[in-house]
Amino acid sequence: MFEFSINTINPQEFWKLLKEANSYTHTNINTSSNDNFQPKNFMKHFQYEGDWKEPENKTHIEEIENFLSDLNNYKDNDITDKPITITEVKRVIKSLKVGKSCGPDLILNEIIKTSCPVIGKSVTILFNLIFSSGFYPETWLNSYIAPLFKGGDPLDPNNYRGISLLNGVAKIFSAVLNERVMIYMEDKFSKFQFGFRP
Repeated sequence: MFEFSINTINPQEFWKLLKEANSYTHTNINTSSNDNFQPKNFMKHFQYEGDWKEPENKTHIEEIENFLSDLNNYKDNDITDKPITITEVKRVIKSLKVGKSCGPDLILNEIIKTSCPVIGKSVTILFNLIFSSGFYPETWLNSYIAPLFKGGDPLDPNNYRGISLLNGVAKIFSAVLNERVMIYMEDKFSKFQFGFRP
């Protein structure tokens, strides 16, 4: 069936073998006798998975609103308000991982990385237009959702975790903003805050 050696050094070979093994176990499932295993059921399951639910405890919402109102007192912050530079964009593009699936824009990270010297300036101009106008492209909100099997009954949609495949350029924009926010927030975190920090 599948041969695997613990001495395998090539990670891509390992993941290829793992993907083959995973697809082999799922192809032997008889789906014709089970009504749960229908594409419409999977779509319905993941369609509402990320919907906003009003929290029962609104204390956190009030804290966030207070924090945001305090931010209005900080005008022209050097870190967060200055125009996005081509250096920031190129740094993020350089850090993109290759061998990953693309989102709805169908642009692979390999294409973005290879064409960075040509598109870097244009992407920076685009990001600054978005940043200064506050208008986020609606198409960047779209994503593909790939179901990832967690375990249990493979015919039950609840046993799958949805992985969102986002647009590549949107991820770059978000990463640039994330870098800025992390620099800005560094001295605002409590010295006792260790978890969930990069």
